Amino acid sequence: MSLAIEEMVVHHQPAGGGEPRTIGPLTVRIDPGEIVGLAGPSGSGKTTAAQVLAGIRAPDAGRRLLDGRPTTRWGWSAPPEVRRRVQLVPQLPHLACDPRLTLRRSLAIPLRRHRISYHQGLEWLNRCEFDPALLDRRPDQVSGGQLQRFVLARALTVGPDHLVVDEATSAQDAITTATIARLLRTVATDGTGVLLISHDTTLLDQLCSRQVAMDQEVQRYRSAPLE
Repeated sequence: MSLAIEEMVVHHQPAGGGEPRTIGPLTVRIDPGEIVGLAGPSGSGKTTAAQVLAGIRAPDAGRRLLDGRPTTRWGWSAPPEVRRRVQLVPQLPHLACDPRLTLRRSLAIPLRRHRISYHQGLEWLNRCEFDPALLDRRPDQVSGGQLQRFVLARALTVGPDHLVVDEATSAQDAITTATIARLLRTVATDGTGVLLISHDTTLLDQLCSRQVAMDQEVQRYRSAPLE
């Protein structure tokens, strides 16, 4: 049940022009119940790596492995069960939500697709400290912290084997950051593999059993848990 990318290389053309560049090669492996940190400066390609790990984007070289088997289909062409197993929580939560839909309808889509009860969805909302009374609002009618907790809850509702969390605590308040940290520790204890991308080195040191830089692997060990 491991998730990995091996020798990933992506040729990136910046939006709006600019010099093309190459990201990688990068190798990352996440085992069940493990929280792995991915660090690196802005623009180093961490989000691109997250998209490849989540199966959204195909690399130009290297491969993605799920349970030791290479991915052959990407994005929406992959079977629903394969997409369910790896969930991406993006840095900007509004990118994961249709602005035309209420949050209730946004939650209902994966529940119907994977035949999951609405009650289970509500349980995860409560665990992520998202008020269900806000479900009839659209994404632009709740705060950034509330929307990020909603997106995390929706991803966890489908029961993924792996969670790719891309800067989800960036620009969030201390309460949201602590909530997300507690949830990630809990789901890892329950057996979910987590890749945590963050600029917050303190958070990475507290949560991760090891960390991977964009150019090298750095072994660090979990320190005192967040309160």
